[in-house]
Amino acid sequence: MTLDRRLGVSGGTALKAPCLVATTANITLSGLQTIDGVTVVADDRVLVKNQTTGSENGIYLANTSTWTRAVDFNGTRDAVQGTLVLVISGTVGGNALFQLTTATPVIGTSSLTFTPSSAGALSLASTFMLTVLDDTTAAAARTTLDVPSNAEAILDTIVDAAGDLIVGTAADTVARLAKGTALQVLRVNSGATALEWAAAPNATAPTYQVLTSGTAATYTTPAGVRYIRVVFVGGGGGGGGAGGSTAPTGATGGTTSFNSITAIGGSGGVGSIGTTGAGGIGGTGGAGTATWRLPGGPGSTGSGTFGYVQGGNGGVGPFGGASGTGVNGGVGVAGQANTGAGGSGTGTAAATNASGGGGAGEYVELIIGSPAATYTYTVGAGGAGGIGTGASPLTGGAGGSGIIVVEEHYNF
Repeated sequence: MTLDRRLGVSGGTALKAPCLVATTANITLSGLQTIDGVTVVADDRVLVKNQTTGSENGIYLANTSTWTRAVDFNGTRDAVQGTLVLVISGTVGGNALFQLTTATPVIGTSSLTFTPSSAGALSLASTFMLTVLDDTTAAAARTTLDVPSNAEAILDTIVDAAGDLIVGTAADTVARLAKGTALQVLRVNSGATALEWAAAPNATAPTYQVLTSGTAATYTTPAGVRYIRVVFVGGGGGGGGAGGSTAPTGATGGTTSFNSITAIGGSGGVGSIGTTGAGGIGGTGGAGTATWRLPGGPGSTGSGTFGYVQGGNGGVGPFGGASGTGVNGGVGVAGQANTGAGGSGTGTAAATNASGGGGAGEYVELIIGSPAATYTYTVGAGGAGGIGTGASPLTGGAGGSGIIVVEEHYNF
């Protein structure tokens, strides 16, 4: 790279000596004139980049008569694609770095194109930053930045006390959020539009509602409940009856429901006439999506030989309730109430009748977040035991009724 100390320019192609101003439109290349808000005088360097005839573009020296190209931008090897030119003044182009983008440029022949450069993040360096870079001391830089009257003054206006926060309230807008009170927590408001202080959630213990009966009844969610855990079971099936003429099967337990989710009751045990009856099937396949389901346990088949005959046991309830125990020569035992347990079958040695026990009701569990104010529910009844007729008639045990337990949580 060669230097011309007399003219203060460099013959290098990478970066040219700064120009005072750059054109924003086609101009006449003669006479002193105002360009981009700057009035040029003789010998001012001007980046001409908007000529209708692109080959006229380049760096010129202003003159009272015809302008001439600058000596460092007039020869065959004075510029290449990528040559940079810094412009220091002007309303539009001031403090911008322009790059020659024309491939293999020939000055005076090629149509030259200059565009703002992104090189080194200097494409649109502001006058303000250039001034800061020119400061030689920290004190001078602080004066240029006007720290006391800008940043510190803004902070002094917004922050009034220890603990205050500065938060955005809109695009390019900030405001003071005064500190909260003791033990408050910072959260987003209900409209999800701003931050706010609020009381910390209390460590409230869960409460419970045990629903033991009801058809199309209403459960009401207490105030402040965040989510509920609901467990319920269908009614247990009744035990089968026994007798010499008829021995009806026990009735199926009733369906328990909470909102639209259901738990099916267990089926009744099969009655017996001179034989053994099968146990009822545990409830399963209820409607709706639950957190999980557990089929009810089946009742057992009646058993025994002539001289000692016993009805089948009822299915054990999912809540651990006792099922009816099969009997010999008596009425079947009912399943425990509000457990969904099946009732037992019965038996009589006189006719070798041994009926089956009823199946237990289906168990369902679900979690409901942000619960509704109310829900409709039904607690399934236990199925009745079958009633035998004829010689040595016996009745099976009734199934245990269902139940719903609602666990109410106030904290996440």
